[in-house]
Amino acid sequence: MALSIPSIFHTFPGPISIIHLFWQIISRFEAIIMLAIIGVILLYTKWMTRHCHLLIRGKKLEHFTLINQNKYYPPQLIKFGLTDIPQYPGGNWRWKYKNWTFYASRGNRPYMEDRMHYLNDPGHNLTMFSIFDGHGGPFVSQYLEEHFSGAMRRRLLRGKSRSHPSLTGQSNDSVIEAIVTEVHNIDDEISRLHPSLSSLTGSTLISVILERNRFLTVINIGDSRAVACDITGRAVPLSADHKPSNFTATAFAI
Repeated sequence: MALSIPSIFHTFPGPISIIHLFWQIISRFEAIIMLAIIGVILLYTKWMTRHCHLLIRGKKLEHFTLINQNKYYPPQLIKFGLTDIPQYPGGNWRWKYKNWTFYASRGNRPYMEDRMHYLNDPGHNLTMFSIFDGHGGPFVSQYLEEHFSGAMRRRLLRGKSRSHPSLTGQSNDSVIEAIVTEVHNIDDEISRLHPSLSSLTGSTLISVILERNRFLTVINIGDSRAVACDITGRAVPLSADHKPSNFTATAFAI
């Protein structure tokens, strides 16, 4: 069937018919729902673009780049003492940290006069465990908890390195000299700080210093004790008591 040119033009609707058809389509319920969904999506996209444009542009992604994730952060110095550990009812202190455990009991005294301190310097591979048994009050033991480990660490780091130790382990004169010097400095500082109070109170001192997981040094002043256990469970004393009855021991007084 052939159509003449005039009949072809009559097959297309006019402008009014197109508007009427469009109005019929958008007035349907399904069309209204679809338009509402499209509007919500457009508004949400506009809101996300406005509030998250920095994230979209990548300015907040710099912390997640490969360079930042592989950035080296120096290990932090870890240190805490008895006063940093929570006290349990009855005057007891219990603390477990990594591979070691601490326990202390106040006993029948109304206050705790003993102290402890732990210091770990991973940057220099140095660890210190210290116990201070106070006598006549917590003045001296508290001072030792706050200052001894830090002062001893600084002294050891200023001293000679153990990069070339002897096979017998006897070439430790520099370490002994540094320790004795710092102990005397701390003793003098306590006496100057409060002469009347320091003459009535005191403290023992037992400290174990582990360097590079290889060198073990024990500092002992008084009658506190350090004991090690070997792989068979046998107790090995690491210190000797400083008592008036023990004439063989070299006594230090703090």
